[in-house]
Amino acid sequence: MQEFIEEIESFQKRFGNQYEDFISDIAYKNALSMSAMQLGEIKKSLSDEFLSAYATYFKWDALRKLRNEFAHAYAMLDNQVIWDFAKEDMPELKAAIEKILFEDTKL
Repeated sequence: MQEFIEEIESFQKRFGNQYEDFISDIAYKNALSMSAMQLGEIKKSLSDEFLSAYATYFKWDALRKLRNEFAHAYAMLDNQVIWDFAKEDMPELKAAIEKILFEDTKL
């Protein structure tokens, strides 16, 4: 997950940090969308035990919603859903992953 989070952050630095930049640049949309889609796919492989153990760390349903956006509405992706994930949910996901990894290294 860290790899795809870092990719999204690098795309935001490279292409801009405004919604208008995102929707007006197909390369930006495709790059950010692919990394976001990978995060949604990874969430599918997380065990119920993991999600339960870290339920308070992140709203894991945000990844389910994102994944479903790609899987079921690909021809008509809602750019706002993808952008909102990148701007609002992704920083929270990054913090959660860092916290989980930090705790794991203490074991």
